[in-house]
Amino acid sequence: MLATRGGLAGLPKAGFQELNQVLGLGEAKVLQVMVALELGKRLPALPEGDRPAITSPQDVANLVTPEMALLTEESLRVLLLNTRNQVLSIFEIYKGNVNAAVIRSAEVFRDAVKENCPSVIVVHNPPVRRPHPQR
Repeated sequence: MLATRGGLAGLPKAGFQELNQVLGLGEAKVLQVMVALELGKRLPALPEGDRPAITSPQDVANLVTPEMALLTEESLRVLLLNTRNQVLSIFEIYKGNVNAAVIRSAEVFRDAVKENCPSVIVVHNPPVRRPHPQR
């Protein structure tokens, strides 16, 4: 999908019909992508006092769990924070299959370097919906 749209920057320009034609992308997933893109656009526009601040791991969990808990595939997201630990944006760096995600470190830090963000938090949903490591 990203390749056909010229990368991440071109994705918001795609409409519902165009995204719906992508192989394996149903209507519900298209709407999720469109909502995530819209939220990503709106988050930086929030007044500084209205941006969620991260003070603990629980703050991160409260922010991303409602959406990520419903995912059926691996997802790796990066939260970019300002010097006050307020969330500037959240990017999905990788969407994998049901039990694997392979990511280059450059992909994780690219947007943080580009946006000159002093703090980065990487979030990954547990494989096969198991919240604890398997022994």
